[in-house]
Amino acid sequence: MLAYRSTFWIGEPIDEAVPAVRRLMVDWAERKHRASLGRCGLDELQPGGRLRVGEDLEFLLSDTQEASEDRITGFVIIEHGPTTTWTSQVMVAGGPSTHGRSLVAIEVVANSTGAEGSRPIEAAVPRFVRSMLDRFDCDDNGIRLASRPTVVGPQDVPALLRELEEEDHHGLVFVAGTHPSLPLGKWTDLVARVTERTVGQAAAYVLDAEATEAFNEEAGEGHRVAVGSLRTFVPGARFADPDDGARHRFLTTQTLLDDDLTASASRALASRSRAFTNGRALERRVRRYQAVLGARLDEILFRSDDAQTATTPPTGSHAATTAATTAHTRAPAGAPRDVTGARAAADGQAQADARIQELSARLEETSRDLDAALKEVGLLRRRLESTMKAGVEDADQERLARQALEEEYDELQIDFAATLEDKERAIDASRRHEREISRLRRLLERKDLGEQAWMQEAPPAPEGPPSSWLDLAQWATDGTLERRLPHLAFTCDWDLAIGLDGHNDLSWISRTWEILRALDDYARARADASQEVHNLYGYLDNTPPGFQTTSRHKYKAKESDAVKNRDKYRRERTFPVPQEAARAAGGGSVFMEKHFVIASKGTVSPRLYLHDATDVEGYGKVVIGYIGPHLTNLRTN
Repeated sequence: MLAYRSTFWIGEPIDEAVPAVRRLMVDWAERKHRASLGRCGLDELQPGGRLRVGEDLEFLLSDTQEASEDRITGFVIIEHGPTTTWTSQVMVAGGPSTHGRSLVAIEVVANSTGAEGSRPIEAAVPRFVRSMLDRFDCDDNGIRLASRPTVVGPQDVPALLRELEEEDHHGLVFVAGTHPSLPLGKWTDLVARVTERTVGQAAAYVLDAEATEAFNEEAGEGHRVAVGSLRTFVPGARFADPDDGARHRFLTTQTLLDDDLTASASRALASRSRAFTNGRALERRVRRYQAVLGARLDEILFRSDDAQTATTPPTGSHAATTAATTAHTRAPAGAPRDVTGARAAADGQAQADARIQELSARLEETSRDLDAALKEVGLLRRRLESTMKAGVEDADQERLARQALEEEYDELQIDFAATLEDKERAIDASRRHEREISRLRRLLERKDLGEQAWMQEAPPAPEGPPSSWLDLAQWATDGTLERRLPHLAFTCDWDLAIGLDGHNDLSWISRTWEILRALDDYARARADASQEVHNLYGYLDNTPPGFQTTSRHKYKAKESDAVKNRDKYRRERTFPVPQEAARAAGGGSVFMEKHFVIASKGTVSPRLYLHDATDVEGYGKVVIGYIGPHLTNLRTN
């Protein structure tokens, strides 16, 4: 399972980049595994070699010049843990076609055998990545990558804007705005802390005060970077289209200056960056280099495994032939000696021995040729498999993308049908309200209160919905949710909700807010004796006038029997509830099977789980126990 990926260029020719990167990787590995490697370190590891250190650690090194004149080097370290095996691969490649620059592709793969083996594993930024970014001049197809944010002056703004419009970057770009009164050094340090978990995968820029003004003037209102804020730009910004600004999201000054919120923001940016970079398709050149490197590493593994086999004692046909020859040349004791016959027999025996030796030699030679041919076939098969694998992966990606689009289309069709149904209900309710208002106004006119009947109060300024998962989590801690949704109680783990931010789907947070408002109004309706509301499904099916609703097609009142009857799945869906609601629930937590489908998208498919405590006397609220990715079930891979 891919846990970390970074792809970038360094401004050195391949023959200079390879020894420099190799020294850096060897120094890093020897420091990390000093106790296992001993005083000699990695001295024995040479190009084309494999070094095993005990049962838990091994290294591979490949360095080849291909027919295309490209040089491709790979350093691999495999670390076997109790439940997880970590494989870190660093590839450096380049040649005449890279024009004095070298490509670096880093992948860290985590394969877990634990109970949570199907869950994504987060990898911290590898130390050697930070070392490379400090040692070399690195860029992601024109966007500068560094271990700290790059400070930008007004003279660099045009180039930055041009790069933000390009589509070929592997990662996100964070841009922070500055005010003249804001200390640039301290502000840069703060941005560095917030983005430290994205190093190597995303780029961070801090605009000085003049650059902030120049950037906003050129980018336009839809893409401006507010002073004291941090904005995430995805590749291919369209500055001429103001509506495109919705794709490029903000972190506000308030969030960045609050220590608790800064920690949450850092996790959110890391999740967003990992999801984007790890899921983005690599360009053809990188895939071609990696396919060649994979074949070369297979050769190393094949040779090392073969060398182990060659150390075993010889057995089989050659030994049997030698034994048979020895038995044939023994003469029985006491046999009569016929000199002529003995000489003839001896000559015949000598000829037979010579023939046996000749055939044995030819057999050995043929056996060696056969072994070499088998090896060549194996290597060719591995190379073919690697090449086909790259093609299959492309085809699989295309198939999965098409399948995801089809699922999303089906989901949108359902949403569309539900929205039409909701719209018709809303129109009917609006017409009823208009008729009732007209009737009441006529009654007031008959009582000589016509002026009051037609007087309209200015509506209060509406509060907007949250713009991100981080906003929603912040509202939970500062009392905003309690004020705006007084009939809901939240016991959910907000870090799981913040983790959804990495998928950069703005519709998820707006749909969740719609669901929460509907649940709050449902609890309000349950407490209103004038409303005949008995359960949530009935409320969504026939929402009273003046109450918020959401699509009833997204509401699932029960889990499947397979989920309810398995302890593992029940535990995952058991969440804490407030003490007032716990009396009816029989404890401080409760199995929640009622849930809403926020979206259906791959393995993430976020869900909202709830406990309906509106019938608990003196409490009357809905408890939100979970907002996050789809929980496991029988279909989880």
